[in-house]
Amino acid sequence: MPKLVRGMRLLNQADPCAEVLIQETGEHVLVTAGEVHLQRCLDDLRERFAKIEISASKPIIPFRETVIRPPKVDMVNEDLGKQQKVCV
Repeated sequence: MPKLVRGMRLLNQADPCAEVLIQETGEHVLVTAGEVHLQRCLDDLRERFAKIEISASKPIIPFRETVIRPPKVDMVNEDLGKQQKVCV
């Protein structure tokens, strides 16, 4: 376990986009910018920083949705033969 903690500290220093969290359950969580970034970070932990075998679960990908206001400007594109007209 000390090798894993040391490796995660080194990864966190080497890659500022990678965030390491330790849950109340003792689980070590690696937060990255995407699946490809996660795979690269796990490879770095295994081969460069911790140099131990790591067992990782499938990635948990959060679904985020937001509500935005409708635009104040209504744009309509109309095709007028060879000319394009944009009304604002």
